[in-house]
Amino acid sequence: GVAFGSDEKADTGGVSILVQTNFQVVAYTDATQASASLVLNTLGLFCEIKVRLPNVVVGAITRDIVKNCITQRQIRCGQILKFLETHAHPLTAKNQSPIPPNVRDQIILWAGEDQRVAFRQGWLLECRTDDGFHAAVKAAKTVHWRSVGRRRLFVDDADRE
Repeated sequence: GVAFGSDEKADTGGVSILVQTNFQVVAYTDATQASASLVLNTLGLFCEIKVRLPNVVVGAITRDIVKNCITQRQIRCGQILKFLETHAHPLTAKNQSPIPPNVRDQIILWAGEDQRVAFRQGWLLECRTDDGFHAAVKAAKTVHWRSVGRRRLFVDDADRE
C-alpha cells in the first residue's frame, strides 16, 4: 500500500492522485484543506468517480468521459495530463512521468479521434482565370474545398465532367 502522509508531500491542493495502468485513479484527500473539494470536483470532470470516502476517492478514466470533457467542456488533453501531473502523489511524482505511459497515450488517442482525416474520391481542379474558377464552382454539385486566391477547388468524383 501507499501511505498518504509523507515529509516529501508537495502542495497539491490537499489531494494526491495515483493513476494506475488499468486507468483506475485513487485520490488521497486531506480534508483539512479547503481546496481539496475543488480539486476533486475538477477530477470528476474527466474521471468517473466510483467511491467517495472521507480520505480517499476512487474513480476510473474512461473514453466516454474524456471525450465528453474535451468536446462538451472544451478542456484540452494537455490540461488533463497537466492536472494529473500537478496533483500526483509524492511517491509517483519522483518518476519522470507520474502518469503511466499507456494511460497518457490512450488519453491522447481519445482526444484525437475527432480530428482524423476523411478521405474522399474526387478531383482537384485548378482554374486559369477567375471567371473559370467561378464557373467551375457554380457547375459543381458538391465542392468539398476551395481556395479563391489560388483558384483551386476539390469536387466530388461525380462532378468530373
